[in-house]
Amino acid sequence: MDANTLIIKLNNLAHVDIAAYHAYRKSTEVIRDDIIRKTFRSFQKDYEKHVESLANAVKELNGQPITFNRDLKSFLVEAFNRDFKNFLTSGYIPIRNITSDINDALKAMEKNENIANESYEKALEEDLPQEIKRTIKAHIKKQKKHLVCIHKTIKEIDEFSSFTKRRLPRG
Repeated sequence: MDANTLIIKLNNLAHVDIAAYHAYRKSTEVIRDDIIRKTFRSFQKDYEKHVESLANAVKELNGQPITFNRDLKSFLVEAFNRDFKNFLTSGYIPIRNITSDINDALKAMEKNENIANESYEKALEEDLPQEIKRTIKAHIKKQKKHLVCIHKTIKEIDEFSSFTKRRLPRG
């Protein structure tokens, strides 16, 4: 794979990570549960680190990494202008749909992680340099941990909800 194609692929992954960063940021702004908010902030920082490591890889290839807009509005404008068709079809979760309802937020973040994992798994199918593959695999490992945590939390909330429905008096 030539350097220019690799730079584009790495920047596309960084774009997915930036979208995930913003989804977690929005979630931490609306979720009231302190434990989940702290966990989501940790996941947000993981995505920030992913963007930084991908940007470093792009720089090593003498490329220009995409801008990491930490401001959501700037990110959305940049994403829209960058690739209109991809922006509409990429499967990004609608950030406006993240509500303070814990189940909705967890389901949104689950979708977010699935999108990130699919993008990274697809990238691994490419003929990439081993160092880039190692970076991508490390990112996937973190993302899979995020998913396990989210699934565990959803299950615990569902079990608690089911328990309280059976135990609480009606009326």
